[in-house]
Amino acid sequence: MPVDLGRVERMILGQMNRIRSIGDLAVLLGASPETLRKDFSRGKGMPLSDYLTFERVAKAKELLRSTNLNCKEICYEVGFSREDVGAHVFKRLTGITMTQYRKCQEDNYGANPAQLKQMSLESLKKQ
Repeated sequence: MPVDLGRVERMILGQMNRIRSIGDLAVLLGASPETLRKDFSRGKGMPLSDYLTFERVAKAKELLRSTNLNCKEICYEVGFSREDVGAHVFKRLTGITMTQYRKCQEDNYGANPAQLKQMSLESLKKQ
């Protein structure tokens, strides 16, 4: 039986901090990891692991903008198993660190990510 992709997305968004791996998600959904990966990729046109990573970073951005949680707390809140892993993934996808992102949001509320990256690069050059 195919996996309900809407349910997968709702589960990821609603219980992200409990999902450390696709195996964890599979257990919550009552499906095998292989079936889950295959059905998601076929239905959404992207690997489940990529979707999960993108959603984690999107949630981290939201928390950086809207809370005073520190970076370590945010990494765990969005489901990264370790702070260094979350920080590395965030920087790989956004081009800036979580701290730089928060600072840019505070200093330039509403700037888009490309502007934030450029401003961060410019501020680093000044130092």
